[in-house]
Amino acid sequence: MRKQGREHDSVHPVDEVPPAGRLAVLGIQHLLVMYAGTVAVPYVIGRALDMSPADIAQMVSANTIFAGLGTAAGVKAQDRPKLRWPWRPREAGRHSA
Repeated sequence: MRKQGREHDSVHPVDEVPPAGRLAVLGIQHLLVMYAGTVAVPYVIGRALDMSPADIAQMVSANTIFAGLGTAAGVKAQDRPKLRWPWRPREAGRHSA
């Protein structure tokens, strides 16, 4: 739902770009959280299944590789409208009301 009196050319809050310093801090935070999630799942599953540390390390490596491949596919898909992630809007500025 759009507020009354809002200009059509204004930037939606989701599309705003923060200042460079804050953007760098948020980027590092995102990197650390994503990597922690990538490592935690194989570690927890490996410990629950009583796997050896070598097997857990192999699962972490495989998970990291596939996370990287998924990221590369997502970056590549940004150039193709039919391959976009489901949560990304099709056109900038067109948000459901």
